[in-house]
Amino acid sequence: MGWTYSESWSKPTDMRNYLREALTRDGRNTIKIDALTKRAHNYWAAVTGSDGKTFIFLALINGSPRGGGYGYKDMDEFSGPVEDDCPLKVLDAADPLPPCSKPDDCSTKAESYQKCSNCWAADWRTRVRAHHAARRAKLALQKTLKPGDKVWLKNVKDNPFTVITTNPCRGYDTKGYGPYRLPKTRVDRVEAA
Repeated sequence: MGWTYSESWSKPTDMRNYLREALTRDGRNTIKIDALTKRAHNYWAAVTGSDGKTFIFLALINGSPRGGGYGYKDMDEFSGPVEDDCPLKVLDAADPLPPCSKPDDCSTKAESYQKCSNCWAADWRTRVRAHHAARRAKLALQKTLKPGDKVWLKNVKDNPFTVITTNPCRGYDTKGYGPYRLPKTRVDRVEAA
């Protein structure tokens, strides 16, 4: 599971095209649906293998458009990837997971490295769905902002801020130092006015 680089891949879409061709080259695999995410640094595909089962394939993409080309590191969902931005349309295209191969062992193990690959995949799918649910909730929260609301931002020590205007979102910090632009993407919680 190492990285593969080439100077002939000058942009992430070159990587996607190469991976599409590589996954289907031998004719045993077909791609149901695929996508580039996270500013084109993750390539996701729902791949149907020769056994007729569809699983999720991930290629982490790394590189620079300034030279040196791009590279990728590939894995599947059974490796329990850390990345959780798999599009739901790709995840939904996959087949249901097979049952756990060792249910007595996996259910009692707290450490994920001791679980079977089916349990890793199930845990990962749960994390992906939770990631998308949290994003939807955050977007809904951002849409409810109105002047006078108190907003707490992630990784900011001068919390809370009071919303002045919502388009663009501006506010004052509680110490009265002056107006700030409030990045809606970092809103952690809101207290209505």
